[in-house]
Amino acid sequence: GASTTTVLSTSEGVCFEQNSKLMYDNMLEETPWFIRKMVQKNMNNAIADLCEEIVTENDMYEVVKQITPKANLQDSLDVLDKHKTHAVKELVVSNGASTTTVLSTSEGVCFEQNSKLMYDNMLEETPWFIRKMVQKNMNNAIADLCEEIVTENDMYEVVKQITPKANLQDSLDVLDKHKTHAVKELVVSNGASTTTV
Repeated sequence: GASTTTVLSTSEGVCFEQNSKLMYDNMLEETPWFIRKMVQKNMNNAIADLCEEIVTENDMYEVVKQITPKANLQDSLDVLDKHKTHAVKELVVSNGASTTTVLSTSEGVCFEQNSKLMYDNMLEETPWFIRKMVQKNMNNAIADLCEEIVTENDMYEVVKQITPKANLQDSLDVLDKHKTHAVKELVVSNGASTTTV
């Protein structure tokens, strides 16, 4: 009916920030099928109670803590940890109002297609001791190259701009893993035709 929990299934209503929607979806995927409906209902109710219009990653931790039996809590938190956006808060703290922080807000930069996955994976594949520097360089390049939308192609430009030549192919391989395939070729070869899709 018109219950508040159903806003999750509409485009208006609750807005998931950062990777909170990925966390939500993965919590359901990791839940045994025979209790999935109940867990979804409990998550939706907890979200309706705890959040107004925006669900953040931190909200998802609160939701999960509220609905999960103690015995299963660590496993559930591990699922969330897999999708946590790393070091965003530190970035905001250390940079103040710098333009790079738009990445951590719901307004500002919007990642299209799999560009956020590319961004996250570039950081994951970067050795920990230079990760902060690489993140700062990516954020600065995104601020320079992109207005409000970061596309997959933008991520290639960002990576080419910040990566030393010796490491470039490895970095491009990371991006290739998450590229939405056949979109560009289709546009180039077909003009406006839709027949060979």
